[in-house]
Amino acid sequence: MSTTLPAERGIDPEPISIIAALLAAASLSVAAANYAKTHLKPAPSQVRSEILKLLIGLEDEVRHLRDHLSTLRDLFSKAEYTHSRAIRVGNGAYLAPASFLRYEEVSDDVFRRLRDLNRIALQLERRIDRSTQFEAGATTSYLGDAYAKLERLIDARRLAEIDAWQELDELLQLVEKAVAEVRQQL
Repeated sequence: MSTTLPAERGIDPEPISIIAALLAAASLSVAAANYAKTHLKPAPSQVRSEILKLLIGLEDEVRHLRDHLSTLRDLFSKAEYTHSRAIRVGNGAYLAPASFLRYEEVSDDVFRRLRDLNRIALQLERRIDRSTQFEAGATTSYLGDAYAKLERLIDARRLAEIDAWQELDELLQLVEKAVAEVRQQL
């Protein structure tokens, strides 16, 4: 199979890696919100305050990731693809040099936020686990929908470029709704 490269060759950042990072961030967020939701029970105000603060941090990180997702969608909509507009390993998505610089900035912040989300999720679970004020409860429909969408995206072998960004945006929207729902129940 021959590969056609753009006349003025751009730089291929391998978009699957940023999609994997966004999926990991969504997974951490869904798991943390679900843990909080399924272990909710009336708690003393100090415990509730600490958990609420962590949930607000989680919500804030997800909001920033959605902003970055919008930027990434725009950058890759202008990319030149070697085979098709499918996002998969080995399918070149060449960005112009200026777009690649923007991609570097955004992807660096996505990976930093992934680390921060991991820290928040672990702190949330540890705080809830230390409290005797929490017990198992039901998963919300938003969380169930988010888990289902996350699973579909992880199982996808090939995603059309436009669908990948749309599916990720829908997933992050569900995460935001789920976290907001858990916060309201505290």
